[in-house]
Parts: sequence; C-alpha cells; structure tokens
Amino acid sequence: MINVKIFLSLFSTFLFLFSSCKKDGDLQKDSTPSFTAKINGIPFTATTNYCTLYVDSALQFRAFVLTGYYLDKILAITYMDTVLTEVVTINTPMTGLGINLSYEDPIFTNVNTQISSLLIFTKFDTLINITNGILSGTVVGPTTQDTLYITNGELRNIPYLFEYSN
Repeated sequence: MINVKIFLSLFSTFLFLFSSCKKDGDLQKDSTPSFTAKINGIPFTATTNYCTLYVDSALQFRAFVLTGYYLDKILAITYMDTVLTEVVTINTPMTGLGINLSYEDPIFTNVNTQISSLLIFTKFDTLINITNGILSGTVVGPTTQDTLYITNGELRNIPYLFEYSN
C-alpha cells in the first residue's frame, strides 16, 4: 500500500512538472508583437505595425520596411540591399544600399532627416514570418534642425509580409 502511495505521489508530481512546461512553439504563439523605442528619452510604443520584406529580382534589390504608429506619431525604418532572398543575416549590423530611419511628429516639423542609424536583426524566422531586432539613430528636422535621438529601439515578434516580384 505504501508503494502505491509513493508511486501516485511521484507520478502526480512528474505530471504536474511536465504539464507546466511549454515548448518553443508555445512561447512564440504567446508572444505579442511590439515595436518600442525612446525618442529623446520619451517612450514610444507603436500601437499598430506594418512590416514588409520585398524582393524585386528585375530591379535587383531587397527592401525591409517597418512602420510603427502611435497616435499621430510615426517611426519608420527601411533597409535596402541587393541580396535577392528572404534570408536575412542576424546579429550583424545591416549594411548594403543603406538604412533610412525617419520619425514624423507634428511637434517636430513633421518629417525628420536621418543623420545616423543602426539596425541589427536578432531573429528573422522565414517559416512563420516574424522578426526581432534592435535599432537606434539620430534624425534632424529639415527646417528647425530639431535633433531627435532614437535609442533602445526593439522589434519583438513583428510579423512581416513577404513579397517577391520578378
């Protein structure tokens, strides 16, 4: 009788432990997309994101475009190169034809021109079309010369649309 109690006790403990574990796929399903940054130290969290990876074999370029919206503010980053696949290098600063970072806000003369930017993809999953990464940069207003520092930019589980044209 004691052996049965010990067995049931151990079995229920193992059952509890294994049922509370999550697989990697479960973690991805539970993860909410987010696009966040700080603009001159003020948090920016996009409430809506649009993201596309576009490959054009006829014109020989690839473009990654992410736009995040929060109220009347827009933070956008575009990366272009001449690699004609969906595979993106991770954990390396992106180079190629270039990165364009822009920020639109009615207070800061609408469109700001990039001075510098950094984009590093930390994950680019081509099976379920999501990406993670970090970004930062500096933009300046074209007329007022307002300087904005974009820091702590983070892309987390951002779904993207893949488009291919030939």
